[in-house]
Amino acid sequence: EIGANITYFGLTLAGSYGNWGNSSYELSGIYSYAYDKNSLIYNNSGVKFDDAKYYTAGLAYEFGPYNFSATYFKSSFQNNDYTATSIGVDYKLGKGIIPYIEYTMFEFKSAQPNISEIRDPNVGSALNVLSDVIKDNKGGVLLIGVMLKF
Repeated sequence: EIGANITYFGLTLAGSYGNWGNSSYELSGIYSYAYDKNSLIYNNSGVKFDDAKYYTAGLAYEFGPYNFSATYFKSSFQNNDYTATSIGVDYKLGKGIIPYIEYTMFEFKSAQPNISEIRDPNVGSALNVLSDVIKDNKGGVLLIGVMLKF
């Protein structure tokens, strides 16, 4: 992984990139299965998921007692994708007192099928043993608080 940032007159630009390459390992349960969307077959043939990676980008600006920031994160692992975008503002109210507000939007796109799509390659019928199928998800998180520094 590698990362860097550069600051110029209160403006900071930052980013990072990480890649696990082929070092991913087989896991147990639902994560150890490979899914073929063409044949609708889910099997645990020992397929290793490669090219797990992530990257981030951020921009921040400090103007007097105010700090503004926006960041972006994207990752891919086992053919599943996750993204998050966050924006925030804080204000240096006094020595060691910093109120802040931050909003983060996230989205997870699963490469896993619906349970009704899964077929046992030996039987041809729907599997019912994999009840922990991972589903898509998205949402947002709002944080409001006060940071105290002692």
